[in-house]
Amino acid sequence: MKIKSLLLVASFTILFTTCKKNDDPDAPKNNIQKDVYAVGMEETANKKSVATIWKNGIATRLTDNQNLSSGALSICFSGTDMYVLGGQENSGPKIWKNGVDTFFSVEPGAGTWSIFVKGSDVYVSGRVTINGKDVATVWKNGKPIYLTDGTNHAEAFSVFVAGNDVYVAGYEYVGFYKIAKVWKNGVPSNLTKPPYYGEATTVFMQGQDVYVAGNETTNGRPVAKVWKNGIGTSLSDGTNTAQATSVFVNGSDVYVAGYEQLGVHYAAKFWKNGTGTFLTDGTQSARASSIFVSGSDIYIGGREAVSGDNPRGKIWKNDGQTTTVSKSTYSAIYSIFVK
Repeated sequence: MKIKSLLLVASFTILFTTCKKNDDPDAPKNNIQKDVYAVGMEETANKKSVATIWKNGIATRLTDNQNLSSGALSICFSGTDMYVLGGQENSGPKIWKNGVDTFFSVEPGAGTWSIFVKGSDVYVSGRVTINGKDVATVWKNGKPIYLTDGTNHAEAFSVFVAGNDVYVAGYEYVGFYKIAKVWKNGVPSNLTKPPYYGEATTVFMQGQDVYVAGNETTNGRPVAKVWKNGIGTSLSDGTNTAQATSVFVNGSDVYVAGYEQLGVHYAAKFWKNGTGTFLTDGTQSARASSIFVSGSDIYIGGREAVSGDNPRGKIWKNDGQTTTVSKSTYSAIYSIFVK
């Protein structure tokens, strides 16, 4: 499968969280200049996707090879250094540090989704395939740490580091059932249990509290959910398919981005403390991929189709102001960071 197809399929089912600024615990004041970074992909004239970063709406391509499809999935900062995780056709996962391709070697066939950098330590979550089974994996400075033993299919979608603790969100199958899980320093906790299916797609740590978002399927439909310290809260009522894709906590407020079916299409949506707000009206298909809160401002990255199945990468600010970051025929934003 080409990188473009892989990224688009993946973005329909999971979303990627950005890491919280670990060098500045205080949210900036609203009168301070904010730089809004977004990463994703846009299609070139020769119908290849190319990994792209937008800073305040200005695009910079992370690779100049327009003959191989590529994409960027997750962005994180450590001090002034910017790290972007992505991948390129025929060469596998990549990490760009300050826009420069940095060597990142993983096992053949590995898939990676999320990056978190703390100091000089770089953590990446994903999966490797061993003896025909997907094994949930987190890499620290390129060294793999296996979270599951390969008995069941499993995958790690999101990683967050707080102090000396490493939190990873994902899933593992138990028999026929996909179970949402969170690992703390390699020790798993189940968020769902049979006969329900679940996925944990994003994790965020605030103080002593662990927040995880994802979905749980009840009555045949995925319900968007957020868990605080293992206790789940449904964000949708199960009438329509819904998915929580990114979580961010600011003070006592819990923000979750995702999407929910509205008519015949999915509509981009976010929830603040459980109260949902649609960002689009369902006229065209749309999804929210990533959320970041800076001061009193809410930034959400994702995409909305202009016509048919051709999406455009978009940024929503405070559920009103929108910016289409790319005029390419096909583009998407997967991760957003405000600095």
